Amino acid sequence: MNTLFIKFKSAVSGIALFSLGCAMAGMGLVVVALLALFALVSVGAALLASPFIAMAQSTADAEEDTRDDAQVKDDLSDSAATV
Repeated sequence: MNTLFIKFKSAVSGIALFSLGCAMAGMGLVVVALLALFALVSVGAALLASPFIAMAQSTADAEEDTRDDAQVKDDLSDSAATV
């Protein structure tokens, strides 16, 4: 009778340990999946925002180019006036 209880406790202990291991592995996989989902959302947001960022940069570059041309014309007119 004593041996039967020892075997029963051992079996229950093994089942509990196996269940705990499965739960911990599942939680680890959930964390990895959550991180992958966050990375996917970040990449998607970057892809959606990239045309607007490119448009804003090209507008800023165009404004800088016009200011540079105006400054060059002013410099040329100043140098022509002094000659």
